[in-house]
Amino acid sequence: MEALSKGLGVLMKREVNARARVTTIAPCPSGSDVQLASCAAILRDCHPRVPFKFTMSISERLYIRWIPDEPSEPTSTLVLTTPRHRHFVDLRLSSPSLATLEWGFSGRSVGTPTHGKWIHEISSRTDHPDGEADEGDMFPHPTLPDVELERGRMRHPDTGEIREYEEAWKAVPVVPGGGGGPRPLKGDKRVSVWLEMQNAATDRRGSIVRVGQYCQGIVSDGSKVSVQRWMWTDGTWTKVGQIGDFDIPCDATWSTLDEGEAREHNGDA
Repeated sequence: MEALSKGLGVLMKREVNARARVTTIAPCPSGSDVQLASCAAILRDCHPRVPFKFTMSISERLYIRWIPDEPSEPTSTLVLTTPRHRHFVDLRLSSPSLATLEWGFSGRSVGTPTHGKWIHEISSRTDHPDGEADEGDMFPHPTLPDVELERGRMRHPDTGEIREYEEAWKAVPVVPGGGGGPRPLKGDKRVSVWLEMQNAATDRRGSIVRVGQYCQGIVSDGSKVSVQRWMWTDGTWTKVGQIGDFDIPCDATWSTLDEGEAREHNGDA
């Protein structure tokens, strides 16, 4: 396995309920095996009278419809999004095997509750993801309760044409507490973590988002892309999907981090 361990600078963000602790990690020395270096952290408490406009979220796609075709769902698609700066990882794995990647991308959500807009920073489909348009209008689904309907235009994966589409999205409840680590969260606290990986000496970049009981990561290096999906189930973290050979440190979001902490994480050289 190739390891993401040398010369990496990592930005870590962990958010719990109405509190966010932002930890900025300085770039690691060249040749270092350190991925997460301890540093000073700043605790930022939200004003109690000003609630978050958005919350951390787990979104599961129920179907996609390329208009005028019929709806279908050939993938298992999950989008994990953090609350404050809206970092996300969107993985679309073949269903039911989860053995191939239909599309994986990460970036930031900058839309509103009625109009979604997603800025792509890493994508399995292109070396220039910032040029890919991804936005759509959001509506309550006309027939499915508690489901959002997204309508917009994007590139069809098979034809390369820009076509109109509809996607149906269901919010998955974020499980409070749990999630491993030496001191798991207790009570009704829910956790979100964002890890960004960069290597100044290469084109390798990565993003990991954990929200509650799910964690997803994506890493690109030129034309190579690797992804992972993990799920907290039966009291343990289980890797439910992996495509590619890069070592993605998703376990850093639960096994080495407590609320507001940064610790060292060593990858395999």
